[in-house]
Amino acid sequence: ERALSLYRPKIPIVYNSGGYDLPEQIGKNVFDIYLFDLKYISSQASSRYSGASDYFQFASSSILTACKLLGAPQFDTAGILQRGVVVRHLLLPQGTREAIAVFDWLQEYAPQALFSLMAQYFPAAKAHQFAEINRKITKREYEKVVSHILEVRSDGVYLQERSSASKIYVPDFDFSGI
Repeated sequence: ERALSLYRPKIPIVYNSGGYDLPEQIGKNVFDIYLFDLKYISSQASSRYSGASDYFQFASSSILTACKLLGAPQFDTAGILQRGVVVRHLLLPQGTREAIAVFDWLQEYAPQALFSLMAQYFPAAKAHQFAEINRKITKREYEKVVSHILEVRSDGVYLQERSSASKIYVPDFDFSGI
């Protein structure tokens, strides 16, 4: 925050967040673009997979705060976002209801936010401990959510292809070469 008061670059400054933020931190209004995850609405899902039953309480409040600060998205002449809020949701296996609930909540309470549906999920780390998410999303799951989204809204929506669910996009975290 202090550094930005000394020098403000000519490119948008992006706040990239997993969504578990304090609204008062968001309210400082030093960023041009807020890029939030909205992983869950359900406290059962957020507790089970992230150990944070209050996730939606924090994430939704932060998103609403950012939307009030920034208003409608602003793009430059090349169509590149300069100011606004983008909300990402990662579709999980057996997560169609959750994904639709996230999208519908955003439509109702923060329709000015851009929405990005991510389809890149593949089981990793501790996913094997949860049988219901120990696989990639199916074509049917993906198409059900995309169909709902496009019935409601066609602009300000970004849809990631299912083919993005590949380990080839995950870097090695073995610190080799350092």
